Amino acid sequence: MTSKLKTDILETVSGSGTIALTNQLSGMTDASMPTGSVVQVVTHRTDVKATYSGANNYHLSDLDITVTPKYANSKLIIQFNFFGEASQDTTLKVTKDGSVITTSGEESYNANDGNQRWSGVRAVAYDASISSTPSDMSFMYQCISGSTASRVYGVDARTSHSSNQTFDLNRPASGQGSDSYETSMSFVTVTEIKQ
Repeated sequence: MTSKLKTDILETVSGSGTIALTNQLSGMTDASMPTGSVVQVVTHRTDVKATYSGANNYHLSDLDITVTPKYANSKLIIQFNFFGEASQDTTLKVTKDGSVITTSGEESYNANDGNQRWSGVRAVAYDASISSTPSDMSFMYQCISGSTASRVYGVDARTSHSSNQTFDLNRPASGQGSDSYETSMSFVTVTEIKQ
């Protein structure tokens, strides 16, 4: 059973007045939102089954997401949740407009090690079999928007040694999907928070 309560007026606890409920959010804009408020959320889903390869910063283009911040000083929280397979000797880095982010304090790698092949925002977990059952990979990244210009955030994969490796997105390394060879989808979300 579903209940519904309808009212136009609420009485105060003391009974000395009423609280009008009509148009309480009328005229509210993101400019009137307090610091810490979410001003926009941008999402991207991809079902593309793709294979990427390389040794040095190969771009996982199907995870790209475009966002146009509303404020130049907003905090952007980017959540990557994707499905695939890759060698355990692979690190992941966040890119902005196609380049690995190297801004001091916002590096997409361990700042103490620098932009090395073994240093990333996340390493791919060890998987004894990278042929039939992919795994779920998730991480978050945050930065200050810096401007209100449109930009594209994405992910680069990089092997932690000098040999070429492959990264299979939304699919296993040995197939496009069938019994025992699972497929899935991937998501990227950007949340802009007013500062």
